[in-house]
Amino acid sequence: LAPMKFYCLGQGCYLLKLKNTTILLDCALNLTSLLSFVPLTSKKPVETEPPSKKAKIEANQFVQYDGNLFINDPNIKFHPPQFSACDLSSVDVILISNYNNILALPFLTEHYGFNGLIYATEPTVQIGRQLMQELVSFNKYISSVSPTTNSIPFWQSNSALGNLSKEIFDALPSDAMFWKSLYNKHDIASCINKVKPISYKEIIKVTDALSLIPCSAGYSLGSTNWIIQTPFEKVSFISRSSLHPQHPTPMDSDAPNNSDVVILSDLADCLSLPTLNPDTQIDNLCNTIGVTVNSGGNVLIPSSPAGAIFDLLDTIISYLNSVGMYHVPVYIINPVARTLLSYTNIIAEWVSLSRQERAYQPEPPFAHSMHLKQGRVRQFKTLDDPNFSATFRSPAVVFAGHPSLRFGEALDLFNSWKHDKKNSLILIDPEYGLKQIMAVHTGIKMHVNHIPIDHRLQSGSRDLDKLVQKWKAKHILVPQAHAERCNFESKLLTKDAQSYSTLSVVHIPLHRQHELCVVDPEFSGNLNLTAVHDKLISYFRGFLDLRDGKFYMRLKEHEKGDLNENGRQKVAWGAPNWERIFLLLKDLDKTVQVENHTDSTITYTIPALRSKITFHQSKTTIECNDPSIRQALSKIILEDLY
Repeated sequence: LAPMKFYCLGQGCYLLKLKNTTILLDCALNLTSLLSFVPLTSKKPVETEPPSKKAKIEANQFVQYDGNLFINDPNIKFHPPQFSACDLSSVDVILISNYNNILALPFLTEHYGFNGLIYATEPTVQIGRQLMQELVSFNKYISSVSPTTNSIPFWQSNSALGNLSKEIFDALPSDAMFWKSLYNKHDIASCINKVKPISYKEIIKVTDALSLIPCSAGYSLGSTNWIIQTPFEKVSFISRSSLHPQHPTPMDSDAPNNSDVVILSDLADCLSLPTLNPDTQIDNLCNTIGVTVNSGGNVLIPSSPAGAIFDLLDTIISYLNSVGMYHVPVYIINPVARTLLSYTNIIAEWVSLSRQERAYQPEPPFAHSMHLKQGRVRQFKTLDDPNFSATFRSPAVVFAGHPSLRFGEALDLFNSWKHDKKNSLILIDPEYGLKQIMAVHTGIKMHVNHIPIDHRLQSGSRDLDKLVQKWKAKHILVPQAHAERCNFESKLLTKDAQSYSTLSVVHIPLHRQHELCVVDPEFSGNLNLTAVHDKLISYFRGFLDLRDGKFYMRLKEHEKGDLNENGRQKVAWGAPNWERIFLLLKDLDKTVQVENHTDSTITYTIPALRSKITFHQSKTTIECNDPSIRQALSKIILEDLY
């Protein structure tokens, strides 16, 4: 039987082959590629030199700030998974775990022609749709032409790369050649229509031999961990997960119990974060806001319109009220924020128990709807909205996108406020490092604060260790970047922990002792069955077929085999009794001895008979040149197996 195979196609995208079924796990867009570009302001950048002027390639296509290389191109490229590394026609089903890991799906469905099954929870689909539309809105100069027919920019062409200096070439990301233009709104609509919404604990049968069970991951609204089951195997895919109490349904930590394989896919690195506890980080955030607004400055928080903001709005307003700053407004500048904030108050079944109880009172699960009615929270699609200019008052707290500070309304506000030392910039998204974000920005006098808030399970944490110990998995797969911190084997949490990296292939030998098989009913009634302990055994000859992940037996002819004194089949079944066989052999030859004894094999040598018997876990071999002696030894071994 073929082993389980696991491929990593990039950050947040994996391929799993099990029971002749190929599953694509998640389809994330690696947005850190944005940090390689010069910021895209509301004013279109100066056009670069035409391709014919190769001597000016580096001067026009690339810019260096403080020793860091940036791409000077208004047509920003995005980093989807490396789909070309696998045969997409073999993929049977795609499973999406959360709305962060759905953003590359339009590339797959609209430009690679995938037409198979796609499953995700309703919040993942609806919030994911809005996040896709946000990206399209921010990328103001995106072409409506499909990425597969879009012309390659000069900096991605072979002619340009061939003329780069070694210093520039080495500084360019190695996979930049594979980055693509973003999809458009038509692609988004078509893609989303192909996703089938599912609910937690719903059993989804992919084939007769393989089923899927989505369980709450506790990270975000609708976030999912996937249990992949066959009659004899259980594989648990752990995506972005959290045990920290927040607004989503809590993590179902019992679902992966007793798994054969646990795949950990998206962990936080506790070494890369200055503070581990999200609660401490939120306290730091509130204190920074308080100091800034108390001095008359404005606070800019570049962030996603989904996720942490759902909890932070309530927390920040409660904090401001507690310190007597009732007059300080909170603004949200984002093209999809209004839709998302409204949506969160109509999906009570996907939120935490405390928020569900509000819905039954009846109150909205989130307090931001009340703050919006009272005018404490104000939302606008863009800074160009005349109502924003007419109603804005300082000091204020402003949430705006994009957290990379490469495009979006946050970038325009940052450029307007960065020269005033009373203002503060607070970076809360853990996906983007402080140095990478700020390397391209100059002339900054405002306070810059890096306070990443990350609720994910952390590599090396006690919480993760306790979960792994509880799950009792035989095999664990860990991202290579986190393998040393996790170190599950030395902690005696598992006997087999393997790491993986992008484009690596991991083979997991699942030692199956049995397989379910359907026997042709025309012949099954004619089998001569013999009772052995609690089983019924019979010999037969036939053809073994595999269809839709399930085995089928077509009998060729009935095999009678040797009959015992009762006219029943004489069948060999079970495992030999090594100790009893050794005593029987001693009666034949007093010099019999054990030559080799390990956990999986044992060998007896019989000098007088010039023979050797080796017992393996799944077979027994007899080495002897005399057929009559070999037959006698076989009879001794088979004695306990009838």
